[in-house]
Amino acid sequence: MRYKVTLSAHGNIDHGEDPYATLPGVYQGVKEADTIEELQQIVRTYIDENDLGGGNWTGGKVFDGEKEIGRISYNGRYWTKDVWDKL
Repeated sequence: MRYKVTLSAHGNIDHGEDPYATLPGVYQGVKEADTIEELQQIVRTYIDENDLGGGNWTGGKVFDGEKEIGRISYNGRYWTKDVWDKL
């Protein structure tokens, strides 16, 4: 089974950036892995390599096939969809 995670970043309004615009030069897309733990590492590497702050991170949706099953937050924590939806 392959899981997928969305990777995206937008401007941070706290830094005078457009929160509706993607950051220039930063990859926006989807990566796949065999485990949630691997997806968590992919997210943390993406955040670190692009020097993103919490206000930039807009990715993290986790899919099992086409079904969204959770989110990975800025700190790398995985949340199931039912828990995330309650936050």
